[in-house]
Parts: sequence; structure tokens; C-alpha cells
Amino acid sequence: MTYPPAHTAASLHAERLTVAYGDREVLHAVDLEILTGRVTAVVGPNGCGKSTLLKTLARVLAPVAGTVSLDGHSIHHLPTRQVARQIGLLPQSTVTPEQLTVGDLVARGRYPHRGPFGRWTDADQRALDEALEATATTVLRDRLVDELSGGQRQRVWIAMVLAQQTPLLLLDEPTTYLDLAHRLEVLRLLRQLNDRRQVTVVMVL
Repeated sequence: MTYPPAHTAASLHAERLTVAYGDREVLHAVDLEILTGRVTAVVGPNGCGKSTLLKTLARVLAPVAGTVSLDGHSIHHLPTRQVARQIGLLPQSTVTPEQLTVGDLVARGRYPHRGPFGRWTDADQRALDEALEATATTVLRDRLVDELSGGQRQRVWIAMVLAQQTPLLLLDEPTTYLDLAHRLEVLRLLRQLNDRRQVTVVMVL
């Protein structure tokens, strides 16, 4: 599928990152550099903070202390749209609005790239079509998301993140709910994006 050229690759790193839920500290003084143009797997036992780390790197959660930097700038000082053009996040748990079709959900991945009047362009349509094709969900385009199986729904959410066309992908257990064949397809697709377009991929496994 089409993706931004390699020279748009973004760098991401965390310094002395501490994150807590109330009084419970989940991450403490974590230093992390995401290698640009590489595939990085985050592994560890349940409850060790893997999902929290990804959400903090994507600015979904704010740290108690420490910083996350995107291309040398504090991610919390950057405009939301700018961050969304650089980082695509697939969280572990997703919530789909009722009565939303697959096509409409995947189209939401194009929001960061839309102009001031929100016009839908040929580039948006190409990105949508390619994301559906890459995840084998084209035939589901007109189906309601809440009527899909768990595996189908997971592939649709992956399609939305791919339609965002960011140089950085943060994926929290992207193969959850998928059968073996689709797991291999997703991993193969991510490797292809990395090999051909130098998309940086960070996955919780």
C-alpha cells in the first residue's frame, strides 16, 4: 500500500518517564528510544505497564514525571493534529460508536490529513481503499462494525490505523482475536511497511 516517503520518518523517545494511576505507579523513570525505521516488540508479563507505555508515547496518557519527545519536541506541546499525522495508535481496547459502517470507521483515520473544510480528496479515497485491501476487509465496507466478529473487527481497526498513513505505528496486541492465517497476514503487512517504506513499528505482544 502507498505510504509517506522514508524521509518523513519520525523519532520518538522517552526520558525518565513515570506514569501512575492514582497512587499506583505503573512506570518508573523509564528511558526509551524507539529506533527509527525498525520494528520493536514490547514484551512482559500482564500488568507490567506495556499498554500504559504505548498510551503515554501516543499522548493518550500524561506522565507524572519525565518527557516524551517527538522529533526533539515535547509531545505535550505539539498540536494534536501534528501528533496524529506522525503517530498511529491501535489500543488494546477499542470502542466503536453504534451504527457505524466499516467504511466510515476506516475513513476516520484520514482526519489528521483533512483540510480546513474537511473535504474528502482522491488521496483520502486511495488511502481508504488501500487500507481495506491490505487488511482483507474490502468486502466488509458497508457492514456495521458492531455486527462483526472479534477477528473482523480487529482487522477493521488495523485498517483505520493504516489509513492514517503515519511514519510511526504503536500497536497494542494487534493480532488479538485473529486466527492464525490473519495473524500471519497482519505481521507480514507490518514487516512489508517497515521494509519498503521504513515505517517504524512498535508492538506489544
